[in-house]
Amino acid sequence: MLDGRGPGPNQQDAVLAAGRVYQENDVTASWEFAGPILTLAVCDGLGGHSAGEEASRYVCDKLAGAFSGGYPGPAEVDAAVAEIQASMKEGVVPFDSGTTVAALVTDGRRVMVVNAGDSRVYRVSEAGLVRVSHDHSFVQRLVDDKLLTEADAFSNPFRNLVDFGVGPIFADRWDARQPLYIFEEDCGPGATYLLCSDGVSDVLTDARMAEVLAADPLGRARELTAAIRAAGMKDNASIVMARMEQAEE
Repeated sequence: MLDGRGPGPNQQDAVLAAGRVYQENDVTASWEFAGPILTLAVCDGLGGHSAGEEASRYVCDKLAGAFSGGYPGPAEVDAAVAEIQASMKEGVVPFDSGTTVAALVTDGRRVMVVNAGDSRVYRVSEAGLVRVSHDHSFVQRLVDDKLLTEADAFSNPFRNLVDFGVGPIFADRWDARQPLYIFEEDCGPGATYLLCSDGVSDVLTDARMAEVLAADPLGRARELTAAIRAAGMKDNASIVMARMEQAEE
């Protein structure tokens, strides 16, 4: 895991990994987790001054205990994030704040992905990267409508215009019942996933990330962080990687 600060004054990314929330600058950590449910998340805060920091930390804190009752279905995931959104309308975070969220919940056999905004989740293998989240942004809508290619989207000057997330600044979207993106698939030993903020996908294309990770997806996590720094971090950049292992009998 990397949680690194770019040239901005605040660390607006927050990361949830193995039950702990991280929001420090230049943190690298690794861990093994054995338990019934693992929840991972990357949140990239939006809002001036400390507003984004507070929103991203708040959502990660809430997600940490959201699925302790067992592996959730899509409706439970949707309800959990909606409950977090509702609680943020009560003044517990600044009124001008919000955050993206990209989260993964797994019991080692199934994976549930949920996202709002442009933080991402990928499935990683030696064959390459498959994006299993979906951006909520102005540029992604152009791609969806076939008005822009993915290659052109990478260099589009408006690619960071996020139009959905969690927090008070997205209240109108929630009132209009904007849907979260939710994806589920089976997984097994060796399945590897990457979660990242847009500070990563802004400087590295999917193809470049795949090139760096292909030989040994989890083992080359440090090489990926080096590639992010070498590409010139323009924003806070956070990654979390997880690989499923065979449970001991």
